Amino acid sequence: MSIKIEIKTPHFTPKRFSKPWIAKVDFTKSPQGESAWGKWIGDADLGTDGLLVIEGLEPGDVVATGQKDVAGKKTKVEWFQVRGKELVLLSGKVEAYELARKAYEPADKYGDVYLHKSLGSLQPADRNRHLKALKENGLLEQLTVPQAALIMLLLQESFERGQQSAGQK
Repeated sequence: MSIKIEIKTPHFTPKRFSKPWIAKVDFTKSPQGESAWGKWIGDADLGTDGLLVIEGLEPGDVVATGQKDVAGKKTKVEWFQVRGKELVLLSGKVEAYELARKAYEPADKYGDVYLHKSLGSLQPADRNRHLKALKENGLLEQLTVPQAALIMLLLQESFERGQQSAGQK
């Protein structure tokens, strides 16, 4: 599900401020983050109202927006996380990094997946059966916790459909 975000920006004094910017920040390769830049629609020479646009986002992605103050006193950078189709404001770059890092940590702990909030509807026996299957096939170590939880939900859905089909025969 590719998400497009648009944010209106107010007019500004072009002699003092740069044009506004937006970027998706990927922390998987560097703790400083690698930026994929979006676009700003407006007239930077006149400092007009504008629109920040970035496409290709997924839930959980980190987005930063900002505008440099050439005088150096009011440079503004804000950090967000994509949740659903909305941006949720974060406290800063450290929180953004921690959220991104947590999303990409390998699911090397059986208990982290077992206790994942999305698995609340699964019975303990079902959780253990699916976790055992992921571990025995070497998948648990390769997946993030959310990925492993999603696969377990899909396995359970498939299992239940199979039970329903067997009962209809």
